[in-house]
Amino acid sequence: MSMSGRIAAAALAVCLGLALEPAAMARQAPKGKILIVLSSEHVLPLKDGKTFDTGYYLNELVVPARRFAEAGYTLVFATPQGNEPVVDQASISPDYFGGSRAALEDAQRYETSLTGLRHPLGSATWRTAT
Repeated sequence: MSMSGRIAAAALAVCLGLALEPAAMARQAPKGKILIVLSSEHVLPLKDGKTFDTGYYLNELVVPARRFAEAGYTLVFATPQGNEPVVDQASISPDYFGGSRAALEDAQRYETSLTGLRHPLGSATWRTAT
């Protein structure tokens, strides 16, 4: 085989290896579980009798959760009361995603895919789940 043929064959092997790597990773057993604890609260009472809507910040959940999942960990969600956590509406802004509306929309799609987020464990059960 000529030198250029060997280089082409090597390049093809590298490209195939890179293309197959994510599929091979998906077949691997999970590395373990990561417990993600979010607040149960969605409204905070203020001293003057008013309330303040609150929740988790979208970027503070999605960015690390995606990294953990991509690294092969199983995500386990929990709140102290076991109720569904609420996203803070102020965090649904491109400002928290480098000014990119596309990155924000991608984060929202990923958040929607986190089925465990809709039915989190409560504090009475999270110790046995991890």
